[in-house]
Amino acid sequence: VVQKLVFSDKSGIIFTANPVTGDESEIVVEGGVGLGEAIVSGSVTPDSFIVSKGDLQIKSRVIGKQDRMVVRAAKGIEWKSVPEAVQSRQKLSDAEVLGLAGYAKKIEEHYGKPQDLEFAIEGKKLFIVQSRPITTLKKTAAAKALRQANEAEQSRRVEARAMQAQAEQPPETAASGSEGKVLLKGAPASPGKASGPVRVVTDAKDGYKVKKGDVLVARMTSPDFVPAMKRAAAIVTDEGGMTCHAAIVSRELGVPCIVGTETATRVLKDGMVVTVDAVAGIVTEGAMAESEKVQQNAALAAVVAGGIVSTGTKIYVNLAEPELAEQVAGRDCDGVGLMRAEFVIAGLGKHPMALLKEGKRDEFVDAMARGMRKVCAAFYPRPVIYRANDFKTNEYRGL
Repeated sequence: VVQKLVFSDKSGIIFTANPVTGDESEIVVEGGVGLGEAIVSGSVTPDSFIVSKGDLQIKSRVIGKQDRMVVRAAKGIEWKSVPEAVQSRQKLSDAEVLGLAGYAKKIEEHYGKPQDLEFAIEGKKLFIVQSRPITTLKKTAAAKALRQANEAEQSRRVEARAMQAQAEQPPETAASGSEGKVLLKGAPASPGKASGPVRVVTDAKDGYKVKKGDVLVARMTSPDFVPAMKRAAAIVTDEGGMTCHAAIVSRELGVPCIVGTETATRVLKDGMVVTVDAVAGIVTEGAMAESEKVQQNAALAAVVAGGIVSTGTKIYVNLAEPELAEQVAGRDCDGVGLMRAEFVIAGLGKHPMALLKEGKRDEFVDAMARGMRKVCAAFYPRPVIYRANDFKTNEYRGL
């Protein structure tokens, strides 16, 4: 099969269900200028739109500042600066957003389940270049419980202030529970709420500085950040959208995450205690109130208690990180439906062919075997389905 390369002027992704809240009545469109790799890889902060699936109306929009883009070059591609006048401007017109949402809705109806799509716009021509099922909606109930807990806490505080005849909340305080000053706003990428001391990491090799319970702050994460991400109570990045590395891994780990803040690494300082509200998309000063923690834990416990049911079908999990095998194996599942090889290889930091050329075949085989053994041992005697390496070309370039 030979496919035409689309030299897109604009590109992006579409989710026919909100991947953060799990709300299947919403369509999320993220887009920017240039070729799609910049947005799909999470290397830039896209514009983000939430569209009501029922009447195809734009409910909300967040315009990101895109200062660079990927364009066609004489050989391959290259990064170029986005003209300053365009950087903070809305990249997709409302008509384009609604047109994309309409096509996405039809594609979802065709496949019968929520879809994760990629699109490209060349001139006035629209291309849908990929459609696949969304695989991260399993935490919908937990996200809903967190949202309800936040809303209940907000209502309680409003009532208390009314009883005390306080006319209004101070202008720079949070509206979703935490009373601290709002320091940052960004795009919610993995739902939840957590407090902890800030740890700014500018290079993955300094990830060891992140202790359990810290709030990891970085420009953007990569596979080398994963060990630190596992210890973090929450994650905040300068760049990225819902498909960036930080967003995807945070959702898999169940760690609250906000992306695309633009200034987190400059505004937040090491040791500051902050609260990350990855439902509202804000970072506030100070720790979360103890009453909020109790309420969230109770809401999540109710979800877990009510979620154990007998089914006529087997429930398999997707697993990318062998280190999570024992934790995931303790859940009510029947095995691993997809063990990804990519994360194991990424941990080596070298292209497999480079290792072979350097005579390090055994090193590569041993690393793969260790990862597979760790997963298989944790799930034994349940089955584990292993998928061979499926790196994309842009991911290979990172090795």
